[in-house]
Amino acid sequence: MGRTDELVELARLLRQVRLLTVTGPAGAGKSRLALELVGQEVRGKRPVVSMVRLGPRTEPDEIRRQVLAALGETPGATPPSVAAASAAAPDRPENTGRDHLLLLDDCEHVLEVCGRLLTELLPDRPRLRVLATSREPLQLPGETVFSVAGLALPDAGSDTVLNACLRSDAVTLFVDRARAVMPGFRLTHDNAVHVGEICARLDGLPLPIEMAARLIRVFPPAEIVTRLEDRLALLTNGWRLADDRHQSLRASLEWGYALLSPEEQALLRRLSVLAGDFGPDAAAAVASDLPGPAAAIPRLLISLEAKSVITALADTGGPTRFRLLESMRCFGHDRLIAEGEETGTYERLVGWLTAMCLPPHGEAVVPSATLERLAQERTNLTHALHRLQSGTDERQLLLASALAAVETADGRVTGTAGLVAHALNRTAPDSVYRTVALAAAAALAAGDADGDSAFRYADEAVELEHGRDHPELLARLLLLRGIIQHLRNGRTLPAVRP
Repeated sequence: MGRTDELVELARLLRQVRLLTVTGPAGAGKSRLALELVGQEVRGKRPVVSMVRLGPRTEPDEIRRQVLAALGETPGATPPSVAAASAAAPDRPENTGRDHLLLLDDCEHVLEVCGRLLTELLPDRPRLRVLATSREPLQLPGETVFSVAGLALPDAGSDTVLNACLRSDAVTLFVDRARAVMPGFRLTHDNAVHVGEICARLDGLPLPIEMAARLIRVFPPAEIVTRLEDRLALLTNGWRLADDRHQSLRASLEWGYALLSPEEQALLRRLSVLAGDFGPDAAAAVASDLPGPAAAIPRLLISLEAKSVITALADTGGPTRFRLLESMRCFGHDRLIAEGEETGTYERLVGWLTAMCLPPHGEAVVPSATLERLAQERTNLTHALHRLQSGTDERQLLLASALAAVETADGRVTGTAGLVAHALNRTAPDSVYRTVALAAAAALAAGDADGDSAFRYADEAVELEHGRDHPELLARLLLLRGIIQHLRNGRTLPAVRP
């Protein structure tokens, strides 16, 4: 469902290459897509088709026997040349003029075995083509890799939520599977926003969407959304006869986690504190406690991307950024807590963000490049700030001020005023960062046309900063107060920035 374009492209590639590997994260539907592709080939009566499921197999000799049996051969037999095959087996693909398509399903845990076997088989069998599914490429000469992502999510720019959901493949899958267990279920104006959110929070991945849809017999969509906060405990209703790793979302993620190297596992756990997309610098910051040089981080990120653990974002307009799928982030965070690494990792995240927010604290004019950099980390700033809110850590003043600067610069209203007010209430009145937070509160109040509150915040900031040795900051605060005073007098001025 929702894979028409992928099927067309895969069918085209299958006629051009001899080794085609379908990759993607856990639950993306790689095996189902490959089976549908093979089914199309069978219905078209083009190649001879056979399949080997590698999921439960780990022994090299067993895998070799299964593959050779699928090819109609016996272990130890001489590879058939065309002439020998003509004499001994006239119905072989080599002699009928038909290709032999071999599907190797779930290769990720036996990559070395598959690599050696295919390196041996493909050169001697010119009619053999191989379609493989794996969470990472086989990395063999001549291999073509086709990556599968989640199904299409509702378009946020649509005229209504319901119309957006009706055009979403992910929502179509959810509704179809929900009707299988509750035939009367319908997508409506009332539940569309919750169904769309369920699919988005599950990254459009078919396996967890199907599990969530089957819960509709017990929970309405709005409650499923709430319960996704503990999705690893919630989504445990895989098909009864499915492989163990497809019985629950946690089992599916554990399968992939176990295939990572110890250093890859450690980095994944630390990346789980990054709620938004991130660059190599953020990854290096949260993983700075790991042994080895920071220069190793790009290599590990490349490896995690190849293994479908993180996704490289395209068209970011700058250096490459990555993101963790939400379910993988939840799993990584569980492992982070289990390993006792949560507190230290969050401290490194807050320290890195604080260093990023310090320049605006002491400059007379905040450069646009600094604002753009802060805007990139908006989600991570918000996440770290929420982490600090229960305490009195003064760094929350800086983080909240940075969010306010981003909000006033791009005009997006995101509730930052409440975060700034909370930081001011929770932290010491003599904090060195208080004046910049007061300036942020003043700018946000001015943006809401609350001139009296804006002037009160700005005036307090000026008075507090008068006794300190930060002339650039004081100049900025005086300018801010002057602008707000003019606004109160009814004059039209440019947008106020903290």
